Amino acid sequence: AMDAIIHKSHDKTRHLATLCRKTLHGCRYELATRVPLIISVPGQARTGTKTDALVELVDVYPTLVDVCGLKTPASLEGESLEPILNDPTQPGKQAVFSQYPRARKANRHHGHGQIMGYAVRTDRFRYVEWREWKTDKIVARELYDHDKDPMETRNVVEAPDFSKDISRLSKLLEQSTRRHSMGPDIPTNTLP
Repeated sequence: AMDAIIHKSHDKTRHLATLCRKTLHGCRYELATRVPLIISVPGQARTGTKTDALVELVDVYPTLVDVCGLKTPASLEGESLEPILNDPTQPGKQAVFSQYPRARKANRHHGHGQIMGYAVRTDRFRYVEWREWKTDKIVARELYDHDKDPMETRNVVEAPDFSKDISRLSKLLEQSTRRHSMGPDIPTNTLP
């Protein structure tokens, strides 16, 4: 029997840099932010299966802490994926978040960029707000409906049918960015 935990993922940094330079409005988010994530744990109930659950790379560390039987620090942003490892039909997160900096007049940026794109992805939508770095003013918005446009080629943010969805997603994004702007309060003595 093997007592090793195996974790494999890839962040696609090179893909992002290449793709974003070639497009006018930055990345096609699904292609850029969806990454392979493979985890194998001794004693896992179901092996060799995949899931459509929404998860984030910040979930990897809490998962490793959990499956190793260590105490999970309360300040972690991520959540353990152990329930999904044991039952891939589990729903995962309601929403996942990403961000990407860019320059005002081009997609290339230096440092943190002049504009920051904050995105929320749910099972159906990806909603993005582009904000000025210094003022936090929204300068552009995007909405993609994955039920009808899984490759995110048609921005439907101006379509009146989606106004309630945009309001809900904007609130979710605001809650997430507010939480992150306060900075993590990570104690230094959390590991045994």
